[in-house]
Amino acid sequence: MELDAKNAKNVAAEAHNKVSIALTVAYRDARASSNGVGALDVGEILQAFVAYTSEEKLMMLHSPEFLAAVGPLPYSLTKLIAQHRAEQAVKREREREEKEKAKTASLLGSMVYTRAHEVTPLLKQEVVIPTIFLVSLRHKVYFPLHWWSNAVLRKAAESPHMISKEFSRAEQSASYSIGERVQVVDVTKCAKLFDGEDEAKYLTPSLWRQAANNLLSAFQQLCPAVDPLKPDTRNYSSELAAHFAWFSNLECFDSKMDVWLPVERKMRYALLGEGLFREETWADEIRSVLILHTHAQALASMYGASPAAAPAAYGGGKRPWADHGDALAKRPRHESYGRSDGHGRGEEGRGNFAPRGPATCLVCTGPHVAAHHPPNLSSFRDGRPFFCKPDGRNLVTAAAFQGPTPKGVCILYNTGRCGGVHPGERLHICSLCGGTHGALSLHGTCKRVKDGAFVP
Repeated sequence: MELDAKNAKNVAAEAHNKVSIALTVAYRDARASSNGVGALDVGEILQAFVAYTSEEKLMMLHSPEFLAAVGPLPYSLTKLIAQHRAEQAVKREREREEKEKAKTASLLGSMVYTRAHEVTPLLKQEVVIPTIFLVSLRHKVYFPLHWWSNAVLRKAAESPHMISKEFSRAEQSASYSIGERVQVVDVTKCAKLFDGEDEAKYLTPSLWRQAANNLLSAFQQLCPAVDPLKPDTRNYSSELAAHFAWFSNLECFDSKMDVWLPVERKMRYALLGEGLFREETWADEIRSVLILHTHAQALASMYGASPAAAPAAYGGGKRPWADHGDALAKRPRHESYGRSDGHGRGEEGRGNFAPRGPATCLVCTGPHVAAHHPPNLSSFRDGRPFFCKPDGRNLVTAAAFQGPTPKGVCILYNTGRCGGVHPGERLHICSLCGGTHGALSLHGTCKRVKDGAFVP
């Protein structure tokens, strides 16, 4: 029988029984009096209620919507449901009060030392890496290196409320299931507090060592131990240890931090991307940067620029000409030597040749004409030797070319202004790589051009 039919039957039975009981009570009272019962009826036989299953009772107790759909209910059942709900409300209120008392009890007297220690000079105080830093590192949220200095770690440990946090999903499993939500450092917001770039202005050599040691300590806590006899057990901890030790032993570690720090950051993030340390690769990277720095210093000494400005001027595609003084900034022309090879006009834009932009050396792509090419520079940043070299007011190949001797190279061909008539045997080849295109054309096949800009 459906529940609504049961309720209808029970409502009718309850009404019938109510009338019958009233007649029975009246009959009893009449017999007790002197009047007698006369023609009074004792009432009809009581009707039995239809029983409810346990499932039906639970549904009516816990779902008001279901209860309304199967009603109306007998009075006795309605009363039982109301009593149950009242008891539940009292129970919930009692539990709430107990929880509030428990909270108050856990708060009072809960502020105790968790890391008691003797007060010592600042340099000798123990540094504890905050848990939120370790959790963030575990989930590959990486900070600028100076955030791992003792001062920042102490501030984060002593004032955890200052560290902005955000929720992030843990890394996916092999089955690509969505990971649980974890709380990590909000790097964007904390950058306003601790500064947000790996730059030399935030680090000194000693502070770099300090921060590197703390970062390495964090990885050592997170990574499993490495067995030196098993190369396949290498991990973040082992590779960063080798990385930091290698940079700490650089001869120029103290004197040229602004030069090697960008390389260190690049290679560090390569290791954080699960790369492996290889000393030859690290040495090649540093060698290229130091060659560039040497070139920049030579240019700076020539034009009176600051050493910091010279590397920018030497980078192909950029135009920081004002960094080299007013004299260089006012020279709007490409490379030329005037009438040195017997045809064309001079480099100042005389005759039919208009000025074509700032000077670009046909030997090294630096911001000067080839006649002013520094004599102590003989190779590009990557260590490859220059293809050409100045010879008075002319250009010749730096080594023997198409025979036992060096050959002359047409300057105007490389500037895009050659009329094709030569008094001598000057070759129409690129002065930068020897290709069949002009150097200043930024040709896509030129070995010293990448993404439309020179590669010095």
